[in-house]
Amino acid sequence: MLLALLLASPLSTGCAAVALSGATMGAGYNFMNVADKTSNYPIEHVHLALTQALERMDIKITEDEKTDSGREIVAMANDLEIDIELESITFKTTRMSVDAAKAAIIKDRATAAEIIVQTQRILEASDYNPDRNIRNVIHRCIGGSGPCQGMEI
Repeated sequence: MLLALLLASPLSTGCAAVALSGATMGAGYNFMNVADKTSNYPIEHVHLALTQALERMDIKITEDEKTDSGREIVAMANDLEIDIELESITFKTTRMSVDAAKAAIIKDRATAAEIIVQTQRILEASDYNPDRNIRNVIHRCIGGSGPCQGMEI
């Protein structure tokens, strides 16, 4: 039994998150291949930025429900089901987890990471807005002016 555990341990992924390259802006993957990132933004801002990012990516939200700890969102893109969890860590800190899968078993890590990247870009663009009104920032980003001008979002 001990020999079997020793041989299997290098093959297991463990519970530690694995950090990806800078291209994913700090998104990590846990042992279940779910992309996650904690951001220093209130859950309302993250939710609004996420909604806009999904719309820009032509990913349709099918469910969006409040939970005790935040929000659970289900979205679809062709045959890809995307489960997103927003968890309020503190008033100003939110953890986003994204699980994108085909047929519930084939994980799409690239899409999960890109959802986080696009959401983070919209959130970071709000830092340049003096009044910190994320709705105005998103509106200006879509219009191609304001703090997002020259940024690829």
